Amino acid sequence: MASSAIKHVEDHHRHSSSARDLLGGCCNLVNEHGPVTIEHVLLVLREIKDERESRFWGLFNFFDASNAGYLDFVQIKVGLSAMQISKDYKYVKELLRVCDANRDGRVDYQEFRRYMDDKELELYRIFQSIYVEHNGCIL
Repeated sequence: MASSAIKHVEDHHRHSSSARDLLGGCCNLVNEHGPVTIEHVLLVLREIKDERESRFWGLFNFFDASNAGYLDFVQIKVGLSAMQISKDYKYVKELLRVCDANRDGRVDYQEFRRYMDDKELELYRIFQSIYVEHNGCIL
């Protein structure tokens, strides 16, 4: 299961890289200021909503190796370990705390998706704050 999720992410990255090559290496197509939306993120990633949904489902299913339909402490710990990310108790507990909106000790897909939306928007905002020249480079 881990290798198929990793392959899915690698295939997506390869597809996105070739799209960037076709567009002359431009790394950001959005040059406007104001509120950032998921549509901005989709445009920058050159991803349609179905591709994004597939990417999120792939990652969720990677963590949900037992097909329980939710993620719990153990599944998050095992998933992070498989990705060679620290499985330290505090990181797993913090991820569970942030994702588990209804505080039932589990993260369902909708909670996971909201978390991923929020993180991608946060990363895009950070990118925009350092992307001051709007010339395709963040130097």
